[in-house]
Amino acid sequence: MSNGGELIRLFNNEMLLIDSVRYDDESPWVINPDGSGSTLELKNPNLDNGYFGNWSSSNGNGTPGKQNSNFIVTSIEENIELPNEFRLYQNYPNPFNPSTKIRFSLPQRSVVSLEIFNVIGEKIDELINSTLNTGFHEVDFHSSNLSSGIYFYKIKSGNFVQTMKMILLK
Repeated sequence: MSNGGELIRLFNNEMLLIDSVRYDDESPWVINPDGSGSTLELKNPNLDNGYFGNWSSSNGNGTPGKQNSNFIVTSIEENIELPNEFRLYQNYPNPFNPSTKIRFSLPQRSVVSLEIFNVIGEKIDELINSTLNTGFHEVDFHSSNLSSGIYFYKIKSGNFVQTMKMILLK
């Protein structure tokens, strides 16, 4: 594949276009996979692959034949009661090394932003920036490139905004 971004198209046996994505190796796309060994991964196959925020850098050199390393769960089984409030839960484990899970609930289909910040308020990562369905959601956060310390994760969905603290111990 091109080292400068390109358009990728997937066709079926009848040469009908099934899917396509145009990616880049410059901001706002994830730039770590640009020759550093990691690969570009879609966080969940149900997300829009045309939106740069739904992609992340793999942990390691990709995961051929396996679930992507930064896979996010976008909904849960239908037989579980749906949430009736927006809520951000404490990450677990906490403290963590090298990864932790961040869980939140949405009482309605919403545009959601989930970001990670360092202790001085600099944005470190954007885990989600897309529309998600009603339900309980869980995101894996991998911190292999960060040093020990206190970090914050912040969720925004409509008027709902909540921030929580997490601790990375290496």
